[in-house]
Amino acid sequence: MDSAMIHFEPCFSRKDQGIFLKRTLKKVKKTVKIENKEILVYRVPVCIEKPSERAIRKFIEYLKKENIKKIILSDAAALLPFKDEFYKNFSVFDGAAVINYKIQDILRKYVSIKEADLSNSAVLLYTNSPELAKECILKIYKHVRKIKIESTKPDLFFDLTSFFLYEYGIFIEINQQREKKLTEISIVIDNFKEKADIFYYNEEKTEVLFSKRDLFNTFKKYRKLNQSSIEFLVDQINGNMSAQSIKQFFKTYPVRIIKIKNND
Repeated sequence: MDSAMIHFEPCFSRKDQGIFLKRTLKKVKKTVKIENKEILVYRVPVCIEKPSERAIRKFIEYLKKENIKKIILSDAAALLPFKDEFYKNFSVFDGAAVINYKIQDILRKYVSIKEADLSNSAVLLYTNSPELAKECILKIYKHVRKIKIESTKPDLFFDLTSFFLYEYGIFIEINQQREKKLTEISIVIDNFKEKADIFYYNEEKTEVLFSKRDLFNTFKKYRKLNQSSIEFLVDQINGNMSAQSIKQFFKTYPVRIIKIKNND
């Protein structure tokens, strides 16, 4: 397994982080059992009083020697200074694949909060990617009244709009500003738009929280159960992050959406 959780606990001294001896590294790595699977957890060897950037860099070198390529930060580790160093050096679980898979349920949850009807709603996608737009539209077109796209590269969408018109009889508007008559849900697939109702790829701006009583309680001691947490668990439990693995995960562990949190 080349992925792991990075965690912080106040168990290291200034001497530990300064010298970075072998005895320090012995306290770094541990495993946690979640749903009968051993999850790799690496504790950041810095002291809480004055965390060292040099120690962070040496820790990153150590993780690379351990063949770690993709990470998730625990809630405690995400509060550390220098956390961006982890993002620069490793791939991260961003939750996009989970949002994509659960987009229909997310839209239903969202409109229920607005006390609206999904079948009488319009979805406005902000994107420059026809491929990602197509993937999203195929999941939602049966459940909404209208789909629109706003793009800085509208010419890229000619084949996509033609496909949906001739194959499904759906007319998709591109960059057309019209008076709102339906409940409109904005989804940002690409990050060229700063404000919308749901941010499709940006967990920092939109967080989808999941829950099921008495499930993943050990994991929740480290991190809340959001979209990137689910991706990490899929990878750890099923051994990969394919669409089929995500589907199997939600079938085996039927967690439900409890909240959609926008940080705008």
